[in-house]
Amino acid sequence: FSAVTKIHFLSYENGKHEIVELTKELSHAVTQGYVKVEDINISLMDEKLRFNFPEPDLAIVCGKLFSTFGVLPWHIRITEF
Repeated sequence: FSAVTKIHFLSYENGKHEIVELTKELSHAVTQGYVKVEDINISLMDEKLRFNFPEPDLAIVCGKLFSTFGVLPWHIRITEF
């Protein structure tokens, strides 16, 4: 048990940029022969996109519009809203 509280602020851009960068990285890896196209699947994408991103326990929605604002669904699967 940790008594430390960590707060992460996310912006609208957080989810999209990571997908674009991962796509570039995987494209380069395929071109260089490090990864085969048939090895790219949802499990690999999920593993790469979860790196260094904690699953939040709580999200606070401000305003009338309820949206994840570009945060990827697998990053908030256990989040309370």
